This record gives sequence, C-alpha cells and structure tokens, in this order.
Amino acid sequence: LHPALAPLESLYKSKRFAPIVCAGSTHGTRSHFDAQDWMEFAAPGNRTMREGWLNRYLMATKTESSATFRAVAIQELLPRSLRGTFPVLAVPGNATKKKSNKNLDIFERFYGDSGGMLEGGEMANMQPDNDAAGVVESGRMTIETLRRFQEIVGKAPTKRSGDVTVSGSAYPSSRFSTGLQQIAKVLKAGEGLEVAGIDYNGWDDHTGEGGVEGKMATRMTDFAQCLAAFCSDLGPELDNTTIMVMTEFGRTVRENGNTGTDHGHGSAMFVIGGDVKGGKIHGDWTGLAKKDLYQGRDVPVTTDFRNVYYSVLKNHFGYKTPQEFFPDFRPQEMRSLY
Repeated sequence: LHPALAPLESLYKSKRFAPIVCAGSTHGTRSHFDAQDWMEFAAPGNRTMREGWLNRYLMATKTESSATFRAVAIQELLPRSLRGTFPVLAVPGNATKKKSNKNLDIFERFYGDSGGMLEGGEMANMQPDNDAAGVVESGRMTIETLRRFQEIVGKAPTKRSGDVTVSGSAYPSSRFSTGLQQIAKVLKAGEGLEVAGIDYNGWDDHTGEGGVEGKMATRMTDFAQCLAAFCSDLGPELDNTTIMVMTEFGRTVRENGNTGTDHGHGSAMFVIGGDVKGGKIHGDWTGLAKKDLYQGRDVPVTTDFRNVYYSVLKNHFGYKTPQEFFPDFRPQEMRSLY
C-alpha cells in the first residue's frame, strides 16, 4: 500500500482488511457522472434504473418494525446508492450546529400541528389533500429524525480507558473524521442503524498529484487515520460491521504533462471488518506491461464491483439477491473474500 495508508497496517495484520485490486466497472466510460451513477445504481450502461442498490436492498428487506435510523447518509445530498422508495435521511454537515437548530425551528413551523404553511397562514384552515398530507407527514418525520440525530451525536464522549474516549480523541481533525464520529455514535446508540453512506471528495488530480508526498498523499493520510480511528472506536462492534470503500474508476498508469493523472479504468476496493478474510490481497493482478493494460493505458478490471456487492450482501446481511437485483448481470460470489 501507499505509505500514507500506514494507519491501516494493523487492520491488515489482524486480518480485518481485505484490499481488492483491479476492481471496478467493466463499462468503458471515463465520465465521472456516468461512472458514479452506474456504480451506485449497480447497473453500468443502464439509464432506466433509478433506484440505488442499497435502497433496493433496504426495500426488499423492509418490515413493519424497521428502525427510523435504519439508513443515513452523512453528506449534503443523498447518494444515489441510497435513493429510492425506502426513506433514507441525508444529514448535512452543519446538522449539529446552533444555526441548524434555528433552521429546524423554522421548518417546524411549516409542518406544525395545524397542517398549515405558517401559523395563521392561508393554508391553516384548508383541508389538505392526500398528497399534501403526505408531504407534511414526511416533513414532520424528517424533522423529528434530525432532532434525534442531534441528540445522539451531541452527547459528550464517554471514557473507555485512560485518555482514549469513545467517539473522541483518537480521531484527527477533518470533515471526514467528523462524519465517521457521527456514524459511530449512531451505531453505539442502538437505534437500529444498518446502512450508512459517507463521501470523500477531491481525488481528481489532473495536475500536481504528487507521489510519496503531495496532494494525494495528504488526503490519503487523513483518510487512513480517520478510518483507523473509526475502527478502533467501534471496538467489538467492528465484528458486526462491514466497511466498503470504492471509487468510480482508477487513474491512468502514466503521469500526464501536468504531473497528474487522467481518468482511467480499473481501480481498487477495500472491504474491512465483519467476517472478511483480510490480511491478503484479493483480485487478479495482471501487471503493468503495456500489453496487460486496458487500452494500453489503464489498469484493467478483473473483478466486477457487482460481485463485491453481491458477496457483501450475502455474507454480511444474509441476503441473497433475486435475479433482477443486478440488471443484465448474473453476479458471482467472491469465495475468497469470506
């Protein structure tokens, strides 16, 4: 691994970290937007699928007692993997700040008991139709859920041992770190959290990427430190948690004229925790000779990302996907992974 990922070494040695090389989408697009959409819908090249793969799972396994906090995304916009019929909460980065509380107070006036837009407003004395009533109820539920989220993540960390706190001191200071701490707190609160999404932007280094040092190495250091702290924070809960790290495509093997790299093809995926068979590299590595590269320039895809999804769904969640779950694709379990 890159030296900046050294904080993950202990997870690898304890066989909880399984890197997968040459993983990604078999579709040849080099568009961030298409590649990311198709990965999150788990349907490369299919523009008719509009429900995320995780939302499809959540909907298929929904029960009357499904928890309010069954799925959340710690980011401004709900990722496409979690968009769909099953309701999922997207939590903006400022959700725990005082200004956010004031904003919730304002929205609460819109969705008050009167059913009106504002107290004494024109809508207050009107009988809402079914659609409007549904919107009002949805709004109320969202506000209530955000209020509960604020209560959970706003609690002070509790001591575990010495000066190390649960959801606290081991984390570096960054936006990604804050998001992971919030996920850890919701997990530990016993609110039934099953799926959480979080994004880490900024990897499109067409210029000045750097190597052992530089922009990419700085981000990788933060990424690894945050992820290692999160795993440490979970403690025994890590055995019941699977962390999956992915990106829409890799980068070109060769540096471009601006000391950066351009949009590539094959990349890597990380699977951490749970019952994963870590401590070894998964996937088929073909080498970096030009004859072994995709279109003579990129790492090829030898592991379809949908096979990783399928393996995680089956082994971690105990869910065997129906035939139509992955459109136009019949997944194969990665038996080496579990």
